[in-house]
Amino acid sequence: MGNSALSLHGPIGVQDNRNELINGDFNIWQRGVTTSVGVTGKASTTCLQNSFVADRWRIYSQAVNGVTAPPLSIFRGLMPLGYPSGADRASKWYLNIYVGNTVDAMGSDLDGTAYASYGGFTGAGALTNGTYLALVQDIDDVQTLEGKTCILSFWAKSDITNQRVAPVLKQCFAGRTAGDTPSLIKGSTGNTGFTLDNTWRQYKTSFNVPSVIGQPAVGTSGDDALQLQLVLHSNGVHGASMELGGPSEQASLGNISFSQIQLEQGSRSTEFDKTNPMTEVALCQRYYEKSYNLDTTPGTVTTVASEAPTTGIIKRQNVVLAPISDGTLSKTTGVHFLINKRTVPTIQIWSCRGGLGKASNVNEPLEVDIGATGIGHSGFHTGSLINLGWNYFYYTADAELSVDTD
Repeated sequence: MGNSALSLHGPIGVQDNRNELINGDFNIWQRGVTTSVGVTGKASTTCLQNSFVADRWRIYSQAVNGVTAPPLSIFRGLMPLGYPSGADRASKWYLNIYVGNTVDAMGSDLDGTAYASYGGFTGAGALTNGTYLALVQDIDDVQTLEGKTCILSFWAKSDITNQRVAPVLKQCFAGRTAGDTPSLIKGSTGNTGFTLDNTWRQYKTSFNVPSVIGQPAVGTSGDDALQLQLVLHSNGVHGASMELGGPSEQASLGNISFSQIQLEQGSRSTEFDKTNPMTEVALCQRYYEKSYNLDTTPGTVTTVASEAPTTGIIKRQNVVLAPISDGTLSKTTGVHFLINKRTVPTIQIWSCRGGLGKASNVNEPLEVDIGATGIGHSGFHTGSLINLGWNYFYYTADAELSVDTD
């Protein structure tokens, strides 16, 4: 019996895995479903905030000398049933950026200040070169889509009058020799981008990605990437000029929302590629993994099963239980990741009481110091522990790309 065209990929059937982006539907938020961001440029310096929000997505905010960027709150929003209206397939979640909190990321009350009700960058030089804000994803491997035409499609809305978004691609060669600059690729919409309104709409722009043939070899850091930036504010960076919150002196508080972001090869966009949930989690865990439940923010005070094992090491209710000592012999614990990491990760460990670098002892509320040793792509050891009984702890393993943005 011949194969049905329905099962074929490529020119005849719809091809799976078309989206070069991971978590473009904002389903996975391992670091927590809410993040606060605020940054003020200090004298004679440029300060930035580079915070991961939904998995694989980060907010990059940059302020020049003395300039204050508005506080932001980035959170997972619940999409109304059937939305985005007009999309081929509905979504459950979206990413929302609230601009201009009345309390900044450091907890300082902003009421009564010049920018308590102002959504833009403020201070001397706020509208000069160097202020910048973008939603960013780094796609592993600078050779992604090289020499190809590709198209970006996304759904967005904003209740801020005249808020714009400008998509930009950048080929990042992982810190080669001094003087090398990334290849900046502007979309068909150029520097001006799109002006959003308060209705979910789909926006599209195409890119011609340069070939990397003839380029010097990438640097040795392993962090080469094709970078997508959705620019929300820029004065001089990438030659663009657009203001967060709308035009100067009118910038206001409000929301900017994104859903179903897809970057794919070709000159025509296709329906959004819904990834199998198990596959999507695994793709995210190659870069970042935790032993908490998916919706539990690392460092949260939480409990574990009361029953401890008698030998070996197990995971019970997502917590690692480790033998400590029998009174005469120190022991170590091996932790195996669910997914091998892209590179050797950075490990952080928390006790069940939220203590960083601590493990909860079986004789709670006792906590003991703990650290990771022998870290590799597939796991780590906790090192020697000195208290009798069992310890239990949570961990995160971070193997994200480290790529310049501006």
